Amino acid sequence: EFGALSVLTGDQKYYDAAKRALLSMWEARSSVGLVGSHIDLQAKRFTHRDAGIGTSIDSFYEYLLKGYEMFADGDLLPVLREAYTAVHRYVKMDPWFVGVDMDKGNPALYVYNSLQSFWPGFE
Repeated sequence: EFGALSVLTGDQKYYDAAKRALLSMWEARSSVGLVGSHIDLQAKRFTHRDAGIGTSIDSFYEYLLKGYEMFADGDLLPVLREAYTAVHRYVKMDPWFVGVDMDKGNPALYVYNSLQSFWPGFE
């Protein structure tokens, strides 16, 4: 959305701000490559250390893909690949995706929510 706003206004600041926020979340990832669902912006650490692909985190993955595909932002491709790999390693429990502890990837929540539905199109 912010990338489109930059295109429409001719002002790159919107895309740049969104990209900084996205990469700040990535910098706070766990050692296993997962991001949590809520982050303290000042401390730059996750306050809710649950990870998954649904509520409160789906946009992170969508924006990585959109930033790379729609705006040819090559900086996002390595992040996208590593994040995707971590999701498949820890969050995917065939045929579902579960909520996990972001630090160790241990399953924590065996619940489907509708915001996970973007993933097949993402893949």
